[in-house]
Amino acid sequence: MDILLNWLDLLWIPVAFMLLPLRQALQMTLLILSCVLTLRLQTELMEQIDFPYGILSLIDFPQLWRGYIVYGGFIALFFLLSKFSKNVSAYVFIAASLTFYFAAFFTSSVIMVL
Repeated sequence: MDILLNWLDLLWIPVAFMLLPLRQALQMTLLILSCVLTLRLQTELMEQIDFPYGILSLIDFPQLWRGYIVYGGFIALFFLLSKFSKNVSAYVFIAASLTFYFAAFFTSSVIMVL
C-alpha cells in the first residue's frame, strides 16, 4: 500500500490519454513525468538535509503530500487549458507546458520551505 501512495500522482497519465487528443496527451505525459520526478527530487533533498516537514515547519504535512497538492493543482489547471485549446500550435502548447512546469516548481519550492 505504501508504494501505491508514493506514486499516486502517476494516475494523471491515464487521465491525460482519456481526455485529450493523442498529440496533446503525449505532451501532457511529458509534463506529468517531469513534475513527478521533480517532486521526488525535492522531497529527497528535503529529507537529506534533515527537514522532512519543511525548514520553517509551519505546515504539518509531509513534503510528498505538499507536492501532491501543488503539482496536482498545476496539472489540473493545465488539463483545463489543454481541454479548451484543441487547435493550438504545438509550439504554443510546449511553451505553455514549460511555463506551468516552472511555475509549479517555484511554487512547490516555496511551499517545501514552509
